[in-house]
Amino acid sequence: MSLEPERTPKRSANIFINYRREDSAGHAGRLFDRLSSHFPGRVFMDIDTIEPGVDFVEVIENAVGSCEVLIVVIGREWLRLKDAAGRRRLDDPQDFVRLEVAMALERDIRVVPVLVEDAPMPRTEDLPPDLAKLARRNAIELSDARWTFDADRLIQTIESVLRDKAPSALLPAAPAPSQPATVRETMRLRPWMALAALVALIAAGWIGWRLMRQPAPAAPQKVEEVASAGPPPVASPVVPEPQPAPAASPEQQPTPDPQPQPPDYGPDTCKQGFVWREARPEDHVCVTPDIREQTAQDNAQADARRDPAGGPYGPDTCLQGYVWRDAYEGDHVCVTPETREQARLDNSKAGERKMKSMVRWTKSLLKVHGRSG
Repeated sequence: MSLEPERTPKRSANIFINYRREDSAGHAGRLFDRLSSHFPGRVFMDIDTIEPGVDFVEVIENAVGSCEVLIVVIGREWLRLKDAAGRRRLDDPQDFVRLEVAMALERDIRVVPVLVEDAPMPRTEDLPPDLAKLARRNAIELSDARWTFDADRLIQTIESVLRDKAPSALLPAAPAPSQPATVRETMRLRPWMALAALVALIAAGWIGWRLMRQPAPAAPQKVEEVASAGPPPVASPVVPEPQPAPAASPEQQPTPDPQPQPPDYGPDTCKQGFVWREARPEDHVCVTPDIREQTAQDNAQADARRDPAGGPYGPDTCLQGYVWRDAYEGDHVCVTPETREQARLDNSKAGERKMKSMVRWTKSLLKVHGRSG
């Protein structure tokens, strides 16, 4: 990400992640996602690409100066990485990582070392003089086996710092101006009133239709006609001729089967045009059919996309060019970065793609009406 001095974030970016791409890019990116979901718009990283002609020291000063917490992600190669000349990067006074950490320590910003891949905490004698204080900072270890637990501990630490130094960073956005109570109630009830009127209209039409199909009762015979007729004449028994079977009345005609209705899967029923993703059997996030098919293909290719030699993430380490899908907690299926971003987008839209309960109830009523007709 390219930054200019005037575009450097102000106090809205309270958390700065410092890391080396060759050492811990995967862990830093995963940590960025976790912190961004908890502190939206307040996490900042990646200033190592600075436009030509811009004073990079000024850019770093502005970026680091805008934060309350600086997280230093330290992997197993953090101390030993060298430049093209064979010199250790930390020994270069203009190294971005060194500059960021040194400025944070100088400005008394809370610096939190985060150890990944079982990396040890650097010792004072291993660090340049301007980073010596880093060795005295208490570190937090992020383990792949207990990532959620460790990340939550880090979030609690950050919340404590922001609460003391920047309380406004933890406040929710200001609510919109309130409307009068009667107007709010009317606007809230209006959709339900319209839906209730629609259901009542459907029910009234169904009842009227049933009443119209019932046959009229036979008219009673007048008493005078019965009395004037006198006793019936005695006649010899006559064998009745066989009569043709009466035609079936409309009520007795077989009713054709109602048109099939879309199945109701309860609260996880998707809207028209969406299906369950099924990244695992209980994954009921609603996606397009194309995404569901892509998910099934990714699951089938999971083993082929893992590094057979293992790696920093153990047996789930992906081959170059692939990342964990993270469609759910613990989803380590290796996919392209674009597919992972699509999974994150689908998760964020899961609620709005499911059918509301009142709509499902109305469709069920129509289904019952079709059967009884």
